[in-house]
This record gives sequence, structure tokens and C-alpha cells, in this order.
Amino acid sequence: MVKVINPLTFVYGNGKGGHAIIVPQAKSQISFMEYARKFKWVESMLEHVAGQDCDTEDASGCLCFYLRKRHDASFSLRLGVTWLSVGKTND
Repeated sequence: MVKVINPLTFVYGNGKGGHAIIVPQAKSQISFMEYARKFKWVESMLEHVAGQDCDTEDASGCLCFYLRKRHDASFSLRLGVTWLSVGKTND
């Protein structure tokens, strides 16, 4: 198992900061979720995207917007069904 203490931080030529984050390869949605929780790479990415100007909720919204624009069919079919079943209540 690889344990990342601090991701590699660098500065681009234009003065903006960057992070190198190790992203584990996942073969299924279950392993993706497990690796995201275990290694916290998604949270690390969102924290870096958010920076000091916004929070991780804003960053996750931007990421969802980007994924929806770039991968609309996959996003709608897979996540839409998951959200419907998770968000359903018996009230």
C-alpha cells in the first residue's frame, strides 16, 4: 500500500500553484469508492481546486459541471439512476 503524506506541490511558469496527486486505478465503482475513501485523493483534488477563494462544495460543483459537459451520456445514465435510488425517501 502506498501512503501519501503530502502531494507534490509546484508552481507553474505563470505563478499559479499545482498539485501532483496519485490517482489509483479502479476496475469497478466499488473499488473506485473504496480508493477515494481510503486514499482521500478526491478530497485532496477538491481542496486544491477550491484554494483559498472558495470551498470544496463549490469545487465539487465545478467538477460535476465539467463532467456533465464532457461525458453527458455516461453521467446521465449511471449517476442519474444512482441519485434517484439514493435520494428516494419513504415519507
